[in-house]
Amino acid sequence: CVAEGDPKTRLPLIFAFGLGAAGAGFKMALAPFQAWVPDVYQGAPTPVVSFLSVASKAAGFAIALRLFYAGLGGGGTFVSQEWAIMLGVFAALSMTFGNVAALVQTNVKRMLGYSSIAQAGNIAIGLAAVALTGATGPSAVLFFLGTYVATNLGAFIAVLAISQRIGSDEISDYAGLMRRSPVLATIFSISLLSLTGIPLTAGFVAKLYVFNSAVQANEQWLIALIAVAPLFFPSTFYYRIGALIFINGLAVIGLVVLIGYAGQISLGHAGFAGIGAYACALGPIYLGLPPVLSLILGAVLSGAIAWLVGRPILRLRGHYLAVATLGFGILIYMVLNNESQLTGGPDGMPVEGLGLRELLKSAGFEIKASKLWYWLAALVMLVGALLALNLHDSPTGRALRSLHDSEVAARSVGIDVAKYKLIAFVISAIYASVAGSQIALMNKFISPDIAGFLHSIELLTITVLVGAAMVF
Repeated sequence: CVAEGDPKTRLPLIFAFGLGAAGAGFKMALAPFQAWVPDVYQGAPTPVVSFLSVASKAAGFAIALRLFYAGLGGGGTFVSQEWAIMLGVFAALSMTFGNVAALVQTNVKRMLGYSSIAQAGNIAIGLAAVALTGATGPSAVLFFLGTYVATNLGAFIAVLAISQRIGSDEISDYAGLMRRSPVLATIFSISLLSLTGIPLTAGFVAKLYVFNSAVQANEQWLIALIAVAPLFFPSTFYYRIGALIFINGLAVIGLVVLIGYAGQISLGHAGFAGIGAYACALGPIYLGLPPVLSLILGAVLSGAIAWLVGRPILRLRGHYLAVATLGFGILIYMVLNNESQLTGGPDGMPVEGLGLRELLKSAGFEIKASKLWYWLAALVMLVGALLALNLHDSPTGRALRSLHDSEVAARSVGIDVAKYKLIAFVISAIYASVAGSQIALMNKFISPDIAGFLHSIELLTITVLVGAAMVF
């Protein structure tokens, strides 16, 4: 009946599925069926709450996944679009309500209750992807469930042990916990960071995987809705996190051109971010340049260095090329770290602000710096993405993609392999430089860590996890 798509059964099926979604949403703590969660989490014993937060929720989503993926055949039904829209609305409501409500809580168990509502919204994104295509959604949901179970259990085990020591679940009583019990404080902090989705944690990877499944299911409207939701949060912290996401996204787009289009590798790309950042710091001091011109100077300098360095090292392939780029990145870091008279050394140095906020203020527009950089970084990333997408379909882009498939085949049809590899390397260096300049101008401070090896690995990891072959 569902597979055949009989128009007479469409409305009854949607109504029946809606009732089923209400029941499953209550089990999974999806908004607007979440009213029981905070009171139960606060009033029940901690072992019971930890069981409810993982076993009950995991079982609910497992049943929903079984229903969509096995029972309804993924995206092969004529009511798939309705299911996806309904789950997308549930996801947006859950993440917005859960995150906003958690900010004002004074009880740690109640805070974790609202956090679980937000996490349920993240999982619902994967279910929406299953409803449409059934391709990457199931694996994204299962991976997120696994990371959620591990991190949430870690948080509640820490809460149980801490409450037994201090005799309270109030957040204010957790003050000084690192001094009194550093092990428990560290476990609890790591668990919260993972649940929040801070980069380099399992929670960040899981959320990235879920959002990627939504993109591949052509749910860009949902991604746009989720991107706009933090704008209504009462804390500037979310704006700053969003700005950092957009800035790093710009650097990753450059790596997509290098890795996804041209099939090359770089383990030292943070070095170009360091060049762009320190250009914004040193340009106004030694050359008297305004910050915008310093940013442009950093991009030009990074492109020139990439051209000079790329000519010899891009003759290498595979592991040899990776080691050569790694050496370049380490060399840049060492220069920035050791030339303390010029760069401030490990202590870093201040950076002159962009001045855009003051300009807007003089024109009668008052805006916080975090909000300004949220929109500015988003605009720059979108421009960079559009340029990369246009490059993809251009003759140069087709030549770059031919290198990815086979350099021998590309050379046999008359493509200058060395030239186009160098073009990709220079373009990706400019993207990284602009991203580094934005970080320096936003923070008004910079240190050599921006050119460090871990930053290069972070950018490379994001590129691989999101998908090196696609900009969006």
